[in-house]
Amino acid sequence: MKTINDREFFEQYRPITNPLDSNAAYGGCLLGIAGKEFELVKQALEADPHCVWTYLDGGEEWPTLCSGFSVVNRLGYVITEVAADGFVEVVDED
Repeated sequence: MKTINDREFFEQYRPITNPLDSNAAYGGCLLGIAGKEFELVKQALEADPHCVWTYLDGGEEWPTLCSGFSVVNRLGYVITEVAADGFVEVVDED
């Protein structure tokens, strides 16, 4: 498992801005778990599943962004231009 911070994530994997919500969370990149935003996630999964990341509820801790697609404890998704190389976890620097 590889752990990186938010800055490294944005630089290395280049997340795509949510085209449907100009006020999206996570730097404007978070996509929802239903509707048109989720349709974009499904399209990305078909194109390259390694470019889909899941924003997970961390329980008592802060939410976490991890490479890959999950439906358990999901808060949303991020699609990147660059595919993940194995399992990557993004931790908040704050």
